[in-house]
Amino acid sequence: MPSDGLLGMAKDIWRGEAPVSGLPSRIAVSLREKVEAGSLPAGFKFPAEATLAKQIGVSRPTLREAIRILAEERVLEVRHGVGTFVAAPAVRPLRDPLETQQSLSALLRAAGMVPSSRDLSIELVSAPSSICTELGVNEGRPIARVSRTRLADGVPLAVNYEYLVRGTPETDLSLLSLFDGSSLYSFLAEKIDLTLVQSRVIIGAVAANADHAQRLRLRKGSPLLLMRQTQFDLAGKPVLYTMSYQNSQIIEFTSIRFGCRYDR
Repeated sequence: MPSDGLLGMAKDIWRGEAPVSGLPSRIAVSLREKVEAGSLPAGFKFPAEATLAKQIGVSRPTLREAIRILAEERVLEVRHGVGTFVAAPAVRPLRDPLETQQSLSALLRAAGMVPSSRDLSIELVSAPSSICTELGVNEGRPIARVSRTRLADGVPLAVNYEYLVRGTPETDLSLLSLFDGSSLYSFLAEKIDLTLVQSRVIIGAVAANADHAQRLRLRKGSPLLLMRQTQFDLAGKPVLYTMSYQNSQIIEFTSIRFGCRYDR
């Protein structure tokens, strides 16, 4: 439960010696850390002021000042008459044109944002039959998978799972073991001479499960965009399959369509 993120705050705040005048800043630091860690997701509503002050063990004016500090930083949002909430990520909307196949890193840099990754994991997995079909391999064959959380200016944007079929499972895993979590497209092109030239994309809406919600700092059940993408090499062979669970509050897709088909 998100409210579990408030547990232990009193111990954190009162640890060590500090003047009472510094308590608002100490409370603000503790709350900010819990928001950044995902313990308190975007949209989380705090208990009433009197209740929260009692839980933490401080006066209401002290708590009010801490909330004011975080509201100015846009970490919290105060809605008068409604309550105090964890603010949505302060990242401007990002538009991804579907006509061009490009890495998320390239898209973010073009928008003036800094891409990064965390939660990087590289392993052999037994992929679902649907993924094996997309990649043209037998069901049950181990596939090398990269999983990571992608960030834009430090704000979680997407949870990605990328499945590579280039050689044997062991060879693919060995190649990917050198990947540092940055741009996978660049890594594949520069390190193993694999160029991706075409892709088939399906985009749909899903609800965030507990893991994705925690990693994206959202509430469980929040709407996400799921991009499923099969990518092909120069020979037309499917070599990479991606499942990208993206924060629909930040990213949107655009497409240019031509002509107009209609019933006569």
